[in-house]
Amino acid sequence: MRKKGYSGVGIYCRAQPQQIKVGLGVAEFDAEGRYLRADFADFSVVSLYLPSGSSGAERQAVKFKFMAVVMPHLRELRASDGRY
Repeated sequence: MRKKGYSGVGIYCRAQPQQIKVGLGVAEFDAEGRYLRADFADFSVVSLYLPSGSSGAERQAVKFKFMAVVMPHLRELRASDGRY
């Protein structure tokens, strides 16, 4: 899903991924197109669009909330099976 005014993320690849995961499952961030993962046979690639937080206190809070969601998620992926 895309939200007008946001850049979003993408992954360009030669080989077809085995699976593509769009979003973190958090509607607030998924509507802004901030997370994309492509799983291949031996590895996975994650593309992130991190909030800058530079436009004011409200967006800074969004940045901190995003980091609080994405960092444990990435740690969990890394611990899951060694592909990440």
